[in-house]
Amino acid sequence: MSLLLRAVTLLQPHLGGDKRATWLALAFDEQRAIFDAIDRSGAPDDFTVRCVRGLLDRGCVGSRHALSLLLEVVAKAAGSEVQGEFRALIDELDRRCAAPTQADQGQIGPATQVAPSSPVVAAATGSRPAAAGRPFASTRRQRRSTILMLAANPGDTTRLALDHEAREIERKIRAAERRDALDLRTQWAVSLDDLLQYLNQYRPQVVHFSGRGQGQAIVLDDGTGHTRLVGTAALGALFALHRTSVRLVVLNACYSKGQAEAVVEAVDCAVGMNDAIGDRAAIVFAAAFYRKLGFGASVADAFAEARVALLLEGIAEEDTPELLVRKGVDAATVFLAGQATRRRLPRRWPRCARRSSLAARIRSPCPKANCSVSSVTRHATSTNTACCASPNGRSRATRSTAGSPG
Repeated sequence: MSLLLRAVTLLQPHLGGDKRATWLALAFDEQRAIFDAIDRSGAPDDFTVRCVRGLLDRGCVGSRHALSLLLEVVAKAAGSEVQGEFRALIDELDRRCAAPTQADQGQIGPATQVAPSSPVVAAATGSRPAAAGRPFASTRRQRRSTILMLAANPGDTTRLALDHEAREIERKIRAAERRDALDLRTQWAVSLDDLLQYLNQYRPQVVHFSGRGQGQAIVLDDGTGHTRLVGTAALGALFALHRTSVRLVVLNACYSKGQAEAVVEAVDCAVGMNDAIGDRAAIVFAAAFYRKLGFGASVADAFAEARVALLLEGIAEEDTPELLVRKGVDAATVFLAGQATRRRLPRRWPRCARRSSLAARIRSPCPKANCSVSSVTRHATSTNTACCASPNGRSRATRSTAGSPG
């Protein structure tokens, strides 16, 4: 029986809609990134399969497997008749992340210590080691940007696919080149008090609001499942207080351009919508935008590519998002995951030296005994350098394709 089927069989009776959030919070209290990445919606059957598959893909968390953390918590509430099955599966998963013995390491000597999440273990288990546990990684700490996603869809409004948007953003960031430079935090059913709490708690560099816009306001939850509006003036004043940390605000909601104009007076950049935007367009735009940022692009380039993504998907809403920039700021110079470095092209050899059949010969000196000028020196300085072997400044060995000079 596969790991997926065994885990689903054990977990499914315990992951009902009223308990799943509790188990996940207990299992991943110290791994908030994993907790935030799990879509907690859907029927128990669908959710359990999706959750288990995602944790199997996540792999090791230090010396433990991500799935074994959830199994261990749920096992405490399971009956005694299945404790053996829980323990066997937990041990099997954790063995994939445990440090190998010296007998397994082969050429690794007794003085060599291998961290549980080192490349050696990753090669054996097929999982990607955690950045904090790489013994051969640079000790220089990379600055991270926190993306705070605030989602609100009160019960008295039509349901939006906010969970799909969060999942797509997380997937694109995870697949990006500089994924370790971006830290996505997702919060649901955000109320007015939550807004203040999370801005102070996370001190994010990016605030992404996903939900509804109504007139000159965005829609939050009042804490009881009903709509609570936040006006333009209130948003502007809020981000003015947090302008030292927040650099970018994305209002992925209908008719949010007015609010973005107020916000951008305090922060470097803001994205708002000048019209209503559909669920599909909002998801595609946001996912493409953060993927580009994750590859080291500027806010301007990420915004441009996100609009192109809408065109490629055949969604005729590419003109709905608008990028607003504070006076004196250039969006092309605002980077959230570090600036992408441009690769330097190698120095080109002369045409004659680029031919594979001649490349070896140009390293030999001039064939005449008393001449100290080599072919490489002649090519590096000038084709007119005098050489006794050739009146036109090139050795016959460089010019000939037959293999012998003369």
